[in-house]
Amino acid sequence: MELSNSSFNDDREDEDFNNFNRPPPPTERGKYLKVVSPSNSEFLLEDSKDLRDIILAKKSRSAPIRKHSSSIDIINRKRRLSFDDYMVPRYKNYQLLGDSQCVRYAEQMLGMHACTSLTTGTKSRYIGYCVSGQKIQDLEHRLSNRNYEVHSKVIMMIGTNDLIQRTDVQRMCETYKVLLNRLTKRCSKIVLVTVPPVPKLEKDLKHWETLRYFNLFIQSKVDNSKIFAIDLCTLFIGYNNSVAHDYFERTFYPGNRLDLIHLNLKGFKMMKAALDTHYFDEEYGGF
Repeated sequence: MELSNSSFNDDREDEDFNNFNRPPPPTERGKYLKVVSPSNSEFLLEDSKDLRDIILAKKSRSAPIRKHSSSIDIINRKRRLSFDDYMVPRYKNYQLLGDSQCVRYAEQMLGMHACTSLTTGTKSRYIGYCVSGQKIQDLEHRLSNRNYEVHSKVIMMIGTNDLIQRTDVQRMCETYKVLLNRLTKRCSKIVLVTVPPVPKLEKDLKHWETLRYFNLFIQSKVDNSKIFAIDLCTLFIGYNNSVAHDYFERTFYPGNRLDLIHLNLKGFKMMKAALDTHYFDEEYGGF
């Protein structure tokens, strides 16, 4: 899959700013040009003078002249405004936090494009705080470093990579608690999503024990005031602890390497329906 980093076209901003700073062309009316100052008093200006500097020098008390930002300020402002559009995955104005499940959700359901990072020595795809291969501890570390801004309303689904790498469930819960405590200080609404089963590990009894314990822990944190939970996990589990494979990717793309970890488009549509039905419909109805 071809990935593209988001970029900013600053050349046009710089060109516009430089054009603004150029002195006005000479007048064709002669050596002097009649100008109306901000205070509505007329004065004469030599052609060789800088019109902009003269006007700024005669400030008016009734109509002060606004100072123009530097080209660097314009570029930084553009980047800040572009951040929400390109680097913050949001569903109904709720910021997504999580692992590759959330990266894929942002791509397939929100039409966003992931970036690729090589800083850790391995290729990690990311969109904001949604990072492929990320474990609970990694997300907590990124939040503590304040890599990006955190919105007042968030949706968090994290823990799949801890299941795959067999992180001790007690450690998962402890780190998740620290992560949640950090979010409660910065957010007004937090929607926790239980971790889906991993079809690749469905024959492993330990996987089911860890999954059940951890998801029950997530749901125990609900207070129905600031913290809410969506039980996504049970939607993909059938009888006798079997996983509904139709909702998961069978292979990685490109290539035929076995996946059976990530939700597919059908699975993400189920996730969207769960969020809408069990949270957003109720929130808009008076939560």
